[in-house]
Amino acid sequence: MLKAFVVACVAGTACALAQAASLSLPCAGSDGRPIAGTVVKALREGGEGEPAVAPAQDGICRIELPAGTHWVKAEAPGMRSVAVRAVDGAAPGRELRLLPLTGQDAGEQRRLQQMVQRDQAARQALQAAQQQGDAPRIEQAERDMQEVDRANQAQLAQWLQARGFPRAADVGFDGVGAFWLLLQHAPDLMAPCLAQLRAAAAAGELQRSNLALSEDRLAMVQGRPQRYGSQLQPDRDGRLALYPLLDAAKVDAWRAEMDLEPLAEYLKHFGL
Repeated sequence: MLKAFVVACVAGTACALAQAASLSLPCAGSDGRPIAGTVVKALREGGEGEPAVAPAQDGICRIELPAGTHWVKAEAPGMRSVAVRAVDGAAPGRELRLLPLTGQDAGEQRRLQQMVQRDQAARQALQAAQQQGDAPRIEQAERDMQEVDRANQAQLAQWLQARGFPRAADVGFDGVGAFWLLLQHAPDLMAPCLAQLRAAAAAGELQRSNLALSEDRLAMVQGRPQRYGSQLQPDRDGRLALYPLLDAAKVDAWRAEMDLEPLAEYLKHFGL
């Protein structure tokens, strides 16, 4: 529910009308029961300022927010939810489902984290070589990255065959996110896992924005237009350009459904 208030007029200054909003979202564990010690945190999009924090009551996270866009999440001892995007105090249909930070299989959770560390280290090494313009070093970094990707993809394939797509109860909140990240560099496995990614997002175990990125990435790999506009590719002159869209008139509505900022705002990050 929105409630408006007028900023007092002071001589020599302008008068402005501001908006404040009371955002209320269900926040509970995966069984629907409230979790003791739950708080809701909201951070303005862009990261400026300190987060607003308020305690949950009876499975409801309620927080007062100024006008604008915020990322909102719930936290409790040893648990947290995915973050949802609230615009002017509204996040229709969203809930904050608290999930364990550490799963029952801590060893496998650590293994996923180690795989991500290798994945990211290989990409950082390639980026550093590209920034220096060192051709031999670039070629070596590309080979190293491909080797890491092959090894990780093989491990993911074995994991999926033996265990199926991971759940937060098994590998923790971050473990599910780690598995998702590794899948982005294993295109042969993304298509078979798409239904599980959608189920994870519906269960509150994966950011909707991450699912959107996977959907777009898979569309690009398969030569189809993308739905959400997350993917860029070099044009004929080697400059970044937006990969073709499925429907430019609907893209912002689709992006909002997936907790993504408007496309024009997103493209500004890349100078487009």
